[in-house]
Amino acid sequence: MAVIEEILLLYAKERYFFSFLHVYVGCRANERSVFVELQAESVEQG
Repeated sequence: MAVIEEILLLYAKERYFFSFLHVYVGCRANERSVFVELQAESVEQG
């Protein structure tokens, strides 16, 4: 029974880690696209 619990715990940790990673990468991608848009606007104005 303990083995199943350990596997479930590992699975839960991995799921949590990957969901966190997904959110983090998504936020970074949004920041980058916003930064690129701001750069494009400043180039157009300049």
